[in-house]
Amino acid sequence: EDDKYEFSESARIQSLVKNYSQFVSFPIYTWQEKSKTVEVEEEEEVKEGEEKSEVAGEKKKTKKTKTEKYWDWELANETKPIWMRNAKEVEKEQYQEFYKKTFNEFLDPVTYTHFTTEGEVEFRSVLYIPGMAPLNNEEVINPKTKNIRLYVKRVFISDDFDGELFPRYLSFVKGVVDSDDLPLNVSREILQESRIVRIMRKRLVRKTFDMIQDLSESENKE
Repeated sequence: EDDKYEFSESARIQSLVKNYSQFVSFPIYTWQEKSKTVEVEEEEEVKEGEEKSEVAGEKKKTKKTKTEKYWDWELANETKPIWMRNAKEVEKEQYQEFYKKTFNEFLDPVTYTHFTTEGEVEFRSVLYIPGMAPLNNEEVINPKTKNIRLYVKRVFISDDFDGELFPRYLSFVKGVVDSDDLPLNVSREILQESRIVRIMRKRLVRKTFDMIQDLSESENKE
């Protein structure tokens, strides 16, 4: 019962918004405690031996600063998702920064691809090949990774998959996928049985192979 009180904490609400609704198209504000530095005047005591002011009632004043606490609304989802932008307008450094921040990586990715699919099934995606290769074969075919983050209409749904969006042999690929066709309450059962997901999976695999082929060709030219 006590765990419900965590949702009355502003920091907890802020964290939930950042995780699940950071990229929704409408603004979300949270009530946050803030602080500001203000300048105040203080009357200075006349020390013994100092001359008192000849003007009646006049006292020395000094200016000091102090920190005040206050509450105000704060925009919690000011970041526009990188995959919703035109790929031509996004710099390489921005893709790298997004990758390292999203997946807690310290190395830049080897390569990436940013694409939008239209037609029968529509979704946007940014996929990356990590800068560090898997350490062993188990990591290459590990079915339980958190390398693909699924969004529906910019709302984070899950990163816990077992081959639904990517085959196990591509589990090292990292990225985000955002669909407007899936329901917000998508479950694992829906993911396993959905025709939309099967089509998405095929297109994601094809785009991954294209990315790998482009990387190979560019390395051969060098």
